[in-house]
Amino acid sequence: MAVDQMSGILTRLIPYNFGLWRLETSLARPQLRPYSSYSVGSTQTLGLPDGRTLAYAAFGSSNGHAIFELHGFPGSRLEAAVYHQSALELGAQVIGVDRPGIGLSSPHLGRTVLDHAEDLRFLAKALGHSSYSIIGVSGGGPYALACAYLHSPEALKKVVLVAGMGPHDVSVKGMRIGNRFIFWCFQYFPWLARLTARLSATQYKRLIAMPDDQLSAYIAKTLKSRLRFRSVQEKDAEAMSDVYSLRMMLESGSEHFRQGTDAWLEEGRLVTSPIGFDLNDVKVPVLLWCGRQDLNVPLSVGEEIAKGLPEGLAKVRIEDETHISLVLNRRKEILGEVLNGL
Repeated sequence: MAVDQMSGILTRLIPYNFGLWRLETSLARPQLRPYSSYSVGSTQTLGLPDGRTLAYAAFGSSNGHAIFELHGFPGSRLEAAVYHQSALELGAQVIGVDRPGIGLSSPHLGRTVLDHAEDLRFLAKALGHSSYSIIGVSGGGPYALACAYLHSPEALKKVVLVAGMGPHDVSVKGMRIGNRFIFWCFQYFPWLARLTARLSATQYKRLIAMPDDQLSAYIAKTLKSRLRFRSVQEKDAEAMSDVYSLRMMLESGSEHFRQGTDAWLEEGRLVTSPIGFDLNDVKVPVLLWCGRQDLNVPLSVGEEIAKGLPEGLAKVRIEDETHISLVLNRRKEILGEVLNGL
């Protein structure tokens, strides 16, 4: 899900020294519409021990239970903005994190899924969260599972996959042909995958620049055409017709390409490679929210992931939703489930 390309950004860095790491506050958001990701969240950066920078943005309550949101593909830290209002109402803090090379996070070529899980463990400790949860949305699923494998159950209380992918051999089963084509390009024709990314980045910029009324009219016309040819599902179309959520998704998706298309290819390499650990070695309870109508990450993917997890640690929840509508229509329920019992 979601996106950002900013113009006229005022960036102010305030460094703090915390032993091995450097915590920086980056006020890098323009004065946009009141429902913009930049208006409701605060972006910060953390210096990692190897010299890289990890960027994140906090939404919702400033002192609630910390929930790290691992964005989809493409996506960025700004994707977590869609949970802002629900998090405020429930007293939770949702923290979106840019993966390496995305948004404001430094590149980390050759990384693994587990490398990013280690970055997230370091971030949680740096922010002083001795207890936290994780939500992995769509392409963020493998990273959420890696955290369930790597992080201590004493710290990581719950992992929730929302239409979440898993190991490559499981995730491609039943996936719509367009997604399988992109995965095929990652594996065999990366130059074509890069071209697709450049076209996407250009389209994100164009849509974000549109005034609300023009954006709504354009999206309505496009969705009507795609519904006619069944290239988009009705529930996804309904979800994308909300300009509030749509603009946040566009900002998140555009931010994915802030540094270019290298991170897109790195993400593609990882989602088409072995995940790097055995699901049966996961130590933290995992709840899998699946959409019965989801064609991007079908219900069968969640069921297969659950079968691979240790007995008693996996639970599958099925909703009559599609890929995008599952996130947008159930966001408050998802947060409520994370907080339940804590």
